[in-house]
This record gives sequence, C-alpha cells and structure tokens, in this order.
Amino acid sequence: MRKQTKLTHSALIRTLAAPKGCPNLYPPNPLPPQPKETLIKADVYYYYTVADGTKTIYTERDAIVEYGDQGIFPKEQCTYVNLFINGMIQPDAVYSTGNGYLILPEAPDAGVPIILQFVIMKI
Repeated sequence: MRKQTKLTHSALIRTLAAPKGCPNLYPPNPLPPQPKETLIKADVYYYYTVADGTKTIYTERDAIVEYGDQGIFPKEQCTYVNLFINGMIQPDAVYSTGNGYLILPEAPDAGVPIILQFVIMKI
C-alpha cells in the first residue's frame, strides 16, 4: 500500500502549476503581504459655458449656473486643468486661466460647449 502525503492547498497549487526552472515567476514561498495602498484625495471642479462665436475671454459671469457655479481657478493653484471645446481636449499651451477668467487664442463657433475641469490633489 502506498503512503499518502498530506499537502497544503498552496503547496499543491505550486506543485501542479509551477514549471521547473521558473523560480522568478513561481517563487517557492508565498509572497509577503504587500503594504496597503493609500489613495490620494482629489477635488474636481468644473466651469461650463457656451461659445457665442466672438468672445475669446470668458469670465465666471458667462457660466451656465444650472450645471454648478464653481468658478475659474488659476492654473498655478491646480494640480492640472483640462479644457474641452466641443468635447475635444485642448493643449495646455493654447489657453490660460486666471482668477475668474479663461483666455482663448481664437473664438470658438457659436453654440459650441466649453468645459474647464480643475483637479486639485490633496495628500
């Protein structure tokens, strides 16, 4: 009669699944517990308006308040800022924001939505 060997579940899995000669992919011992990840908190603010076809400077007075009145922040106070004109993200170099205003290099077509997204990370 053959002697039965008792294997733990993890030893059995390593025996069945680990090809020989692959200690880097299948370490012989279980991995030590990993430290718990800490999430970084972020506040996100939005500014919504619609282009009139002539303006290149928009202020907080031009905001669509039904979507929220969160204001326009200077880029320097934010972790990052995204500008979407007609749903397309714009390069950072083609616009500027200050305390309460947005400056565009040229006027978007009338009726085009303009959305600013401000993200401020907090550690």
